[in-house]
Amino acid sequence: KLDSDYQIAQNLSHDLYSGYIAATLGSTNHNGQYNFQEQWVNATFDYAYTGIMAPWQSIHKIATEQELPEVDALATIVKVGGMHRIADTFGPIPYVNYGSSSLYDALDLVYNKFFEELDNAIEVLSNYVNGNVDAKLMSDYDCVYGGDVEKWVKFANTLRLRLALRVSNVDPALAQTQAKAALTDPAGLMQSQDDNMKQTPKRQYIAGGNENIYALLFSWTGNAVLSKEMERAYKNQALKEGAAADAVTFNENSENCYLDPRCEVLWFRPTPFDSLTTSPLPTENLKRDFNGVMNGETNVGGSYLNRYSANRCILSSDAMNKDYWWNLAREIVWMGYAESLFLKAEAALRWPSLVDETAEALYLKGIKASMDYYEIDADKANEYISHLDGVKAFAGGSKEEQLEQIITQKWIAVFPNGNEGWAEVRRTDYPRYLLAPVNGNNSNGEVASGKLIKRINYPNSESRNPNKPGNVNQGSRVWWDVTDTMNDRGQWHTPNNFR
Repeated sequence: KLDSDYQIAQNLSHDLYSGYIAATLGSTNHNGQYNFQEQWVNATFDYAYTGIMAPWQSIHKIATEQELPEVDALATIVKVGGMHRIADTFGPIPYVNYGSSSLYDALDLVYNKFFEELDNAIEVLSNYVNGNVDAKLMSDYDCVYGGDVEKWVKFANTLRLRLALRVSNVDPALAQTQAKAALTDPAGLMQSQDDNMKQTPKRQYIAGGNENIYALLFSWTGNAVLSKEMERAYKNQALKEGAAADAVTFNENSENCYLDPRCEVLWFRPTPFDSLTTSPLPTENLKRDFNGVMNGETNVGGSYLNRYSANRCILSSDAMNKDYWWNLAREIVWMGYAESLFLKAEAALRWPSLVDETAEALYLKGIKASMDYYEIDADKANEYISHLDGVKAFAGGSKEEQLEQIITQKWIAVFPNGNEGWAEVRRTDYPRYLLAPVNGNNSNGEVASGKLIKRINYPNSESRNPNKPGNVNQGSRVWWDVTDTMNDRGQWHTPNNFR
């Protein structure tokens, strides 16, 4: 049940809208074509309150009664980490006075509450650590950091910087204030892969425990397929001499570029599904080039994997193997060290006095950290990095040109976190590889033809709530999303992220 919940609550919406994967359902009657699916949207909205807000409320009450502010602080950080994803998905949500009111709070008020809660939680946990040098908190129940309070504070600071940059276009002053608080806190941001906020499947330590969703998707006849957007990103960041690309025409041949090594780690070349599930190892067709799918394509599914690239997975073993990244016991990172470096790179670009390194240096460190996470050989990583066309932007290019490079590589590194990928697509309008559904969308006019979806509709179950915002739909931008990604002709156009 948990795995299918994840599929309908995130994979069949955010993962598609971010451009990370393509739908393989073989029809146009689903979220991938912006066709509102009530059951799936219910899952996204309802689980936020039954799985995050209600448990937090219980912990908050008990921790307050027992005078355990550090437990309350830890629970609050988890709450903000989960609920900002819901706010970014729907816009206004019941949050500020949850438990005593069903009012929908405007998104700016929700974000102000996020910042207030993180500020208080960071202060409480910092004081707890300062008074207990070897402090551990809830270690028997903490499956992420094993009770290491310092790591929780680093995560909270990094989360605060993520949210600060989210509002940078709509409220630059608030963004700078919150970024400064995150960047100057003594605990700092995430500093290594050991600080990654990740979900570890129970299968790693309990027989029959829940599995990695992307391995399950693969087992369901290759349901996670490379998107055309990701293919473009892998093949167009480091072009060989003479291979031109622009905002309309992109290279699709691996021979014309220094292929991003992460592509070879995460995806198979087009190969029939039966060959990919042979034992002891998959039998991949190495003569084929990686190929992505455009959302809206109907000739998809297991029988078409000889055309498209399935996610690189091995089902016969739970042993971690960098040659077959996905398996049923592999963790998923929700916020990692690489993202922390890219956040800091953008902060250096916007507010250089707050950061002691250049945007370029942090951009390169972020790429290297992503390569290191995937255990990519140093020589292969360095070959790719040394040929990146985007580095030229840092030698006299505009801030907008530099930001494009930072966000594009951040978007690649944040995969497969579709929540964050989609939010950054809407905030910055990068990467330029984005595509509207092929052959148009089925949003019943809510999203204009050629435009990208901007939010998910509230579930019909909320129609009984008189406080639910009206006059908003899938084409309505949320508060921090200030402009459309595509022009009226359905083409990507250069945005303005420095107002």
